[in-house]
Amino acid sequence: METQRTCPSCKKALPPNVPLGLCPECLIKSGFDTGTDPANPGTSGFAPPSLEEIRKLFPQLEILEFLGKGGMGAVYKARQPALDRFVALKVLPAPVANTPGFAERFTREARSLARLNHPRIVSVHDFGVTGGLHYLIMEFIDGQNLRQAERAGRLSPEQALQIVPQICEALQYAHDQGIVHRDIKPENLLLDKAGGVKITDFGIAKIVGIDSGDSLTGARDVVGTPHYMAPEQIETPTEVDHRADIYSLGVVFYEMLTGELPLGKFEPPSSRVQVDVRLDDVVLRSLEKERSRRYQKASQFKTHVETIATSRPEMSSLSLHRQRITWIPALVFYVLQAVLLVPAELAMFDGSIDRSFQWIGLSLLSLIPAYIAWGILHYACWKALPERFRATTPARAVGFMFIPFVNFYWAFVSFKKLADGFNAWHRDVPALPVRDGSGWAVAKAILFVAFWTLAWIPGLASIVSLADLIAFVFYYQAIVWNANLMWPRQKPS
Repeated sequence: METQRTCPSCKKALPPNVPLGLCPECLIKSGFDTGTDPANPGTSGFAPPSLEEIRKLFPQLEILEFLGKGGMGAVYKARQPALDRFVALKVLPAPVANTPGFAERFTREARSLARLNHPRIVSVHDFGVTGGLHYLIMEFIDGQNLRQAERAGRLSPEQALQIVPQICEALQYAHDQGIVHRDIKPENLLLDKAGGVKITDFGIAKIVGIDSGDSLTGARDVVGTPHYMAPEQIETPTEVDHRADIYSLGVVFYEMLTGELPLGKFEPPSSRVQVDVRLDDVVLRSLEKERSRRYQKASQFKTHVETIATSRPEMSSLSLHRQRITWIPALVFYVLQAVLLVPAELAMFDGSIDRSFQWIGLSLLSLIPAYIAWGILHYACWKALPERFRATTPARAVGFMFIPFVNFYWAFVSFKKLADGFNAWHRDVPALPVRDGSGWAVAKAILFVAFWTLAWIPGLASIVSLADLIAFVFYYQAIVWNANLMWPRQKPS
């Protein structure tokens, strides 16, 4: 008989298969207050002291501005005149500080944090109590956190590959000192203006192997941010070790690559965006539910990411499209409407006007499915192009081709931009045998306009139509080839 599980936060009975082992109510409550954003102060009842109150409590500092509020307190930017340096002042919530045994735990934890001396970890310069407020004076980082960088614009895979090894290096150092962060998330990863990364907020870290006593947060507390927490942080919070940080970093890495969180039954990164498929193994291994199947050290994580970043992927290592693109339907109808104009013109020259109009009618009827199939083909090729190389919108990719006169503009923009997008992809990944269709793109656009303006002149209809067909064939032969580059081809036996 299966034992009834309970929520570690509110102790209510849990329904089966709930995410992260929390009841929905607690999951929502714990998921809101995750950052230090002044515009989103969270849901806790902690009211940060005003700048005037802080200035009175810290006369030795020049308090410059309020930076933000998070789950473990408020942060202010300050200046130490004696040392002529900027610092970050963090004050902890008074309700937390009033809990039994907090002062002893805070002192012990702060001393452990001061032992962390690494260029990728925010340093703790001083700590103490003043006016009933426990505080930490830390290194000030002039930059933004990873969450703010992501909101400003999706990070490229190349940037993610530069950021993750730096985080791994810092985590490995902290783990060697016996310290687990337990709350790795974008808000706690700071990016300086030189492109470096620093981990902040080790204030909830638990000392492993150095001190067997309770941590700053208490021995039985569930510490972390739900979407970034390893399963064991919910299920067995007293047994959390350094591999929980590796799981959290895997969540951060997945989010940097795809712009999404790995929730539920998630797809590997290469199924969501155009990235090296070798990254799938790295991310999925770090996100293993069983910690024995994850990377056992952050240094292993770092080595694998750096290997991928510094080596050119083989063609078999590039991510694959899930649907092969075929241009046969569009080609068949396009050939049909062009060929039918030939007997129409011959009948006209023979004086058989009725028979000529019959052929023209058949050509126009075949033109409708030809344009529909053509639109589907063009949109599929546009979708196959990696997102960062798409210079046109879906409306320009397909919709404008059906609007009279506007489609003339569309032809010159869409054909050329699609070919240029694949060429840009080739410059980014030289291993791809991309075919340059930019010349045929211009020819196709000119003949597209000529078809609708000159093809009504007797003697020119079949000539322009056949020339347009030739441009169509050579253009889409290159474009469809490029769109299918990531489709796995059968090796000859």
